[in-house]
Amino acid sequence: MPRADGIGQGISVVVSTTVESGEDHNAIVEALCNLFPDFPIHNLSERNSFPINRETIELKAEGLSMAHLLDLAAQERVLDTALDSMSMRIGENATKFRLSRQAALAGKVSFTVLGEVPLGGTIAVTLSGEELGEWLQEATWHPGREQVPREINDDLSMRGDGHAITWLS
Repeated sequence: MPRADGIGQGISVVVSTTVESGEDHNAIVEALCNLFPDFPIHNLSERNSFPINRETIELKAEGLSMAHLLDLAAQERVLDTALDSMSMRIGENATKFRLSRQAALAGKVSFTVLGEVPLGGTIAVTLSGEELGEWLQEATWHPGREQVPREINDDLSMRGDGHAITWLS
């Protein structure tokens, strides 16, 4: 069964990151495309050379698919972490979470703790749509939930600082 991707499912996906003047624009675009292959490739700059006179740039795209990110999370077996991280700031019809650009450059999914700015920066993802919570639970579903059911803000969710509330024995 194909994984939910948000497209045609009433879920809006907005992905953005800021490229500071001293950062490698090409590496950041590669990181974005590693998680979101449909991210439009913006004018790739030539190799940075000193002194760098480029201004800060915001890279942003809307209407992207979540499928590849969720497939990577499934391969890495972090779908429960994905559910917790993506729903930590959920409101009525929207949520926002951040991913590590450094991990993305390596083709890995790493959710950042709220307020933390890891080395290499972050990618901001905003999801919005009707019944977003139900969609997140479906999009992150895996067979292990037949044994240990999970839902947003349940007793097994991680704390706001990213630590587990409880562990199963």
